[in-house]
Amino acid sequence: MLISAPVSKILILTLGFALPSYRTFKSVRAHDNTLLREWCIYWLLIGFFVCFEWMGDIFLSWFPLYYEAKLALVIYLWNPRTRGASLIFNKYVEPLLLANEDKIDNFLQDAQTSLYYFIQNQTSRLRENAFRYLNYFLEQTKSMTSTTPSEKYKK
Repeated sequence: MLISAPVSKILILTLGFALPSYRTFKSVRAHDNTLLREWCIYWLLIGFFVCFEWMGDIFLSWFPLYYEAKLALVIYLWNPRTRGASLIFNKYVEPLLLANEDKIDNFLQDAQTSLYYFIQNQTSRLRENAFRYLNYFLEQTKSMTSTTPSEKYKK
């Protein structure tokens, strides 16, 4: 292992996020649609990379040069000489997404609906519990103030 995990993380954040973010900014500012498409593809692949990176860290991090390979992949994806993001997207990702687009759309719609009802349900439960605890607190303070200290000691 030439690069440790923390150093790899710093380099990936710098070379995989900070630098491409600035280059995306420059493309937006230049109104260059070709470059913008390239950066959109890059960010799509980086999104997939981030989603699955944790699994690789768990199962593959013991391989020699694992962190170096991650760093090389990130650089390969954005490097204009290799056009890695476009190559991977056009050959693998786009056909896969096109073949499953309807399934993905249906899944996302179902997930959105389920999430909406879940949040609505949890918000209602939170509101009910908040009112229950507020009523309990008010009853406790009312019972404490209804008797004077001298009345407590007379009993």
